[in-house]
Amino acid sequence: MKLLRATFLSIRGLPDMTCDFSRSPDVARDVVVVTGPPSSGKTRFLEALIAAKEVIAAYGAPLASEPWIRPGDDAAKIELTFQLDDDELRRLGG
Repeated sequence: MKLLRATFLSIRGLPDMTCDFSRSPDVARDVVVVTGPPSSGKTRFLEALIAAKEVIAAYGAPLASEPWIRPGDDAAKIELTFQLDDDELRRLGG
C-alpha cells in the first residue's frame, strides 16, 4: 500500500491543502521527502497522516478529535487515497 494523495481540511496547524504523492494518476512514488523551515508544519503533517491511518486501522484506543480541529471550525477532515498492489487487492476482495 502506497499513499497517492492526502487532503487536509480544517486541521489545526496546517493550511487546507491536497498533497499529491503520485508520479502518474494511479502510481505512487517510492519515496517522498517532507522538508521545510522550522515551525512550517512538517511534524503536524506527519502526525495528521498517522492519525488518519489510525482511524482506518487502529493499533490502540480511538483518538480524540478535538485536538485536530482548527480553532473556529466545527469539524476537520483528512482524505487519503492509496495505491494497492495486486496481492492487497486480492486480500480485500477487490
